[in-house]
Amino acid sequence: GVNGSDPASEPIGVGARITFSPVHNNEKAYHAGFSYRYEDLQDNANSFNYIAPTEISSRQAPVIFTNIPPNSAQSHRVVGGELAARWNEFMLAGEAFHATVERSGNYGSADDPRNPPGDLHYHGYYIMGSWVLTGESKEYNYPSGTFGRVHPKSSKGAWEVLARHSYVSLMDIDAIRNLPVPWSSPNASAPGAFAQPNAAGTGVKAANIFGRVNDFVGNVHTTTVGVTYWVNDNVRFLLNYARGSYPEIRN
Repeated sequence: GVNGSDPASEPIGVGARITFSPVHNNEKAYHAGFSYRYEDLQDNANSFNYIAPTEISSRQAPVIFTNIPPNSAQSHRVVGGELAARWNEFMLAGEAFHATVERSGNYGSADDPRNPPGDLHYHGYYIMGSWVLTGESKEYNYPSGTFGRVHPKSSKGAWEVLARHSYVSLMDIDAIRNLPVPWSSPNASAPGAFAQPNAAGTGVKAANIFGRVNDFVGNVHTTTVGVTYWVNDNVRFLLNYARGSYPEIRN
């Protein structure tokens, strides 16, 4: 196979989601769920990456990605959890995930905090709340474990307001923070800047190089507020205001 890989079909991959709802009626609904996905990757012939298109699409909005070097990942798994509750016209919901990429020991560099060695870990979440001002509630589909539309009771339709906050981190911050590297920051007032090699070759912690390492490229916060007008069971109008917080990219 390519690059010395085994000539065969793709390796095994599995995925599953299970949900539980002890109460789901017209007045209230409680929901919990768990998901798991695993995929083995073809050795020496893969270019695996996580890529997250941002919730705000514009000409200047960045695409967030992990930048895993080609052929370095051996397998990956994603574990997710979800919780939701609805009390008549009020609803709260949230979901979180944790991803692990297992890598060969031959990849990664102790001299480059942008590509730390070893397994890599990523995570993200969202939380949202909504309120149907006209008193209706969102339907809950028990077989699929999902919440659906609002069915207006009046010919004048139904109004809903909502708020949501989401976060994704596609940089393994702990791997960067704890990595000793022979680099020093070229500008102490710009802690997010890429460090340059230290002429003396002395080792320092990557956290000292990057300072606010949690704001390094790869992490995005997005907050959204919105209103929905449900005309009937088939038509709705939405108006959302979203604000994203992207880290400044320095060369």
